[in-house]
Amino acid sequence: MLTDILNRIDTTKELASTEVDQVLHIKTYHTRIANKNRAAEQLEELFMEYKNKLRGMILFIVTAGNGTNKFSEMCETNNWAFTYNTVEFYKELLKEVDPINWKNKAFGPSMIDVLANAIEGKADECDIVQYNQLVFKNGYDKTINTENELLLHISKIFNEQIGVEFMAYDILNKMSIKGIEDRFDGVDLPVLPVIIKVGENYDLVKDIMSNFSMVSKNTFLVTTGVGVPREISDMATVKVTKIEKETIIEALKTINSKR
Repeated sequence: MLTDILNRIDTTKELASTEVDQVLHIKTYHTRIANKNRAAEQLEELFMEYKNKLRGMILFIVTAGNGTNKFSEMCETNNWAFTYNTVEFYKELLKEVDPINWKNKAFGPSMIDVLANAIEGKADECDIVQYNQLVFKNGYDKTINTENELLLHISKIFNEQIGVEFMAYDILNKMSIKGIEDRFDGVDLPVLPVIIKVGENYDLVKDIMSNFSMVSKNTFLVTTGVGVPREISDMATVKVTKIEKETIIEALKTINSKR
């Protein structure tokens, strides 16, 4: 499982964080610095090794419908699964943008540049080497008044030009960081379920179900609550109309059996 990698991370982290004093270690200073730098490089290599192993263990559980929040909250509260909010992904891309640059203004090419820079940073963070570059198109120059309007606008642009599979790599990166922090070794739990909160954005549901398979074959759809469109309901691995402890446990068991 992942125990060996976690143990090597602990040992290497200790070496990488060791303080080297030029006066106290005058004879061995350069050797110690070289070892410390090499340990830092090894930590990056071990992180990638952990991430690659974890990739085969993650279950992407896409939740759609008006019961999404209750379903995901119960999973998180009971430690049945991690959760990932798709809205937060787009918010992260805009976290450094001052509202003065977009509020009550037309969305112009300069905002595409800002968004492109944020995506580049996110790509570096997630070790994504190749992806489509954003371009400004006709119809993008709508006036933006609220944060929700901005999030909807940039999510449409992002999904259209970059693709939602980018989000899958962000999930994998975040879960790897958290897995190492929490020492998830896969011994007691051989899979890592991640609830992807989509809610009633059914176009995004279709996008995710079509494209996440590029990252992992273990991508499943759970519809929650009532009023889910027939087209989405027909795609579901599990349908949970009544959000209760028993129905959620049964849904997770069903998904686990189909991986």
